[in-house]
Amino acid sequence: MECNIGTTEKIIRFIFGFIFLWLGLQFNALFYILAIIFFATAAIGFCPINKILRINTCKKKEKEIREKKKERESLEEEAQDSQEISEGEE
Repeated sequence: MECNIGTTEKIIRFIFGFIFLWLGLQFNALFYILAIIFFATAAIGFCPINKILRINTCKKKEKEIREKKKERESLEEEAQDSQEISEGEE
């Protein structure tokens, strides 16, 4: 997934997540759902609503880091797959 939540927004979302968690303890379990949504979107760095509204607070550097990480992971997977294939041939 692409990044559309920047560092500042992640921190704000975590704060709101804790607020909704506390409200869930005090009042209604519906606030738990909101807390989970805020924690999840902050953790993965992607918000579908932001994508629909074309809002992107993710900095260019953060995007580059994520892209390099994905690239590195795919290269590692390919290397691991080729190693498993070569071991299977022996």
